[in-house]
Amino acid sequence: MKAEDKMGKDKAVDGLTLIYLDGARLDYEDTESDATLGDLVKAIEGEMQSLKRIVSELAIDGEDCEHWRTEELMAGKLADFKELKFVTGSFEDFVVKAVDTLQEYIKVMRENIGASVAVLRRGEGYKPELLISIIEGIVQIMTSIDELSRGMSKMGVNTFKENPSVYYAPLLKHMEDLEAARGGGDSLLVADILEYEILPILGDMDEKLFHSGVS
Repeated sequence: MKAEDKMGKDKAVDGLTLIYLDGARLDYEDTESDATLGDLVKAIEGEMQSLKRIVSELAIDGEDCEHWRTEELMAGKLADFKELKFVTGSFEDFVVKAVDTLQEYIKVMRENIGASVAVLRRGEGYKPELLISIIEGIVQIMTSIDELSRGMSKMGVNTFKENPSVYYAPLLKHMEDLEAARGGGDSLLVADILEYEILPILGDMDEKLFHSGVS
C-alpha cells in the first residue's frame, strides 16, 4: 500500500474505486475484487500504528459519513464505492474525546437510574422500556470501555487507572438479578439493585477508572 500525489489521478479507471488518504491518492490492490471497507481501514490503520494515528473521518462518494464504523458498512465491498476519502487523526486526541463522552454518558446514566429509583420508591411502578434502556446503557458503557481499552493496548497508550474488566462481571451479575426482579414484578427489589448495587459500581468507575489525560 502506498500513497502518491493525486495530481493527474483524479479520474478513476472504469470499475476501480478512487481512494484518498489525507488528500493523497492511495494505491490499494484488490486483485480479487472482494476486499471490504473494513479490510482497507485495517490496512491503513496498520500502516499508521507506529505514528499513533487512526482513521478519524471518511467521505463516501462525496458525502461525509458520520457513523461509518458500523458492521454493515465495514462489510461493504470496495468495488461498490466510487470514491473513498479518508482523513487520519491522532489516536491520543481520539482517546481524550472518547473518554470525555464516556464520562458524560456515565453521569447521565447515574442520573437516570437515580430518577428511576425515586419513582419506584414512591410506588408508581416502572415503565418496562425505561428499565430496558438502563440495561442497554450499561451494556453500551462496558462495550465502549472494552473497545477503547483494546485500542489503547494496541497503540501503547493508556488512560485507565486500573483494568476496567474488574467491573464487568459484577455489572453483568447485577443486571441478571435486575432482570429476574423485573420478571417477578418486584419493583422494590428492582429499586434496591439499581440503588445499592449498580449505582455504586458506576460511581466507582467514574471516580477510579479515568486519568485526567493520556499517558
